[in-house]
Amino acid sequence: MSTIKVDYAGLAAASADIRRTAEAIDAQLADLQTFLAPLVAAWTGAAAEAYQEKQRIWNTAQADQQAVLAHMAKLPLVALERYQAVESRVSQTFRA
Repeated sequence: MSTIKVDYAGLAAASADIRRTAEAIDAQLADLQTFLAPLVAAWTGAAAEAYQEKQRIWNTAQADQQAVLAHMAKLPLVALERYQAVESRVSQTFRA
């Protein structure tokens, strides 16, 4: 017979870690944009247009990444809720 052991606190911690990592990435990228702002402001013409296009692509990828991380942060909590629900149902069968 197999044994399944679920670390509820570990699942909650995993979710929080993913959220914190996503927030740290956002903060670092905001710092980078602040750092680059004076340089970007100096660009004109084709250089400015090229940068803006690359920045738009980067921003889209960043938004996609944040959406993936937000989804990933929810998954351990979903697993936690489901394991707890199953454990509750199993324990009720022994009380009946």
